[in-house]
Amino acid sequence: MMMRTAGKIVTAGLAVVAGLSAGAGDNLLGGSGLGLETGWLCWQASEVTRAGGTSGFSHGAIVVKTVKSANTQSTDVQVFKPLELSAEQSYRLTFLATAGCPGTVSVGYCLAQPPFTYYAMTKVDLVAGPREYDCVLKLGKDLAGKDKIQGSLRFLFGAFPPATITVSHGILEQVE
Repeated sequence: MMMRTAGKIVTAGLAVVAGLSAGAGDNLLGGSGLGLETGWLCWQASEVTRAGGTSGFSHGAIVVKTVKSANTQSTDVQVFKPLELSAEQSYRLTFLATAGCPGTVSVGYCLAQPPFTYYAMTKVDLVAGPREYDCVLKLGKDLAGKDKIQGSLRFLFGAFPPATITVSHGILEQVE
């Protein structure tokens, strides 16, 4: 799968937040549950599956078991939700993650179809155990010049060390 970068990409810092609650805006994810029932999907490379890696959903949460493989890349395990967002806007994603060990997860927003151009990408460093995280994605201009982008919000787990990671209570809000 080929991925390109377009527009202005701003990687914002990670901050631990005091509590998971929607601020002034609506939760653009349509609810805090992260699963098939709320439109989330999984994809992983066949090499990851053969090595014993898994990705799926349980009780409104994303559950990923990462594995060590010689050629694993961050894009080899993806959990995503198709979502239309406005170009040239910033969005804050807040979520709870429990990781079996420290590691980095990439979070991005890209086109929902090939060439899967990324409009924003940031890396979130997870610590072992449960913790709340907050990151900001600043979307660039749409390649076609449209105000709205038909894309998908993606968690990329392929580069995470071997562990089980659970992500839940997702909130996506537009910010100034």
